[in-house]
Amino acid sequence: MDREFLDYVRFVCIFYRRGHFFWGNILLISDHILKRLHKPIKEQLKKKETILLLIIHLAYLIAVLLYLSEDLKVFIYPILFYAATLVGTSFLNSTLWRKQQSNKNLFLMIGTVLLVFSGSIYVIKLFTGTLSITQNFIRVTLFTCSVFLIYLHFIALKKSK
Repeated sequence: MDREFLDYVRFVCIFYRRGHFFWGNILLISDHILKRLHKPIKEQLKKKETILLLIIHLAYLIAVLLYLSEDLKVFIYPILFYAATLVGTSFLNSTLWRKQQSNKNLFLMIGTVLLVFSGSIYVIKLFTGTLSITQNFIRVTLFTCSVFLIYLHFIALKKSK
């Protein structure tokens, strides 16, 4: 994806829509990862393990959307867009970690994977209402851990310079 486009979308999301602040942060993380990969994603997709990671992430995305397909109705497009951004960021993180295995990249990868799980639990609760208080506690714990691990990545990155 073109970096100028990501910069534009990030600017619009962060400064004009406070409700989309979280989505803008996810785009910032994606942009950070793309810069650290040093090669275009097209070249990364020529490797079998990268394709396997993509298949795993897409399968998870499709499974959650299929599970919620009857409940989403008119919200299918915004949820699909947000979920694709979140799962795409998780895929980029996994690719970065496979290429550059370090603790700071591991923190970022685990943090975004937990963020995907937390978001999945939240959307299931939001549209089906079938989660218990314990499951909601697990969602909040996953979210808190994900933010902490992402934060650790940026602290480790700053200390390594």
